[in-house]
Amino acid sequence: MTERIEELSNEQFERTFRTNIFGMFYLAKHSIPHMKKDSVIINTTSVTAYKGYPKLLDYSSTKVNDITLDFNLKISYPLTLICFNK
Repeated sequence: MTERIEELSNEQFERTFRTNIFGMFYLAKHSIPHMKKDSVIINTTSVTAYKGYPKLLDYSSTKVNDITLDFNLKISYPLTLICFNK
């Protein structure tokens, strides 16, 4: 945890994105082709997506990406109900 971006290691930044973004992406990628109308994927995020948290620069960034990924999935797959809990 760091408040200064220059102190955030590349390894930590990449690990956080792999953990928080890649999982949601691959779940959707491999699940949606098998989903029927009115099927549901429920994605959740954190308040840090909206408020930020100085010591969680990498984590907060991934939570904003959760919102964007979900929004785009809703537009791309209108026959499938993809829910997003804030």
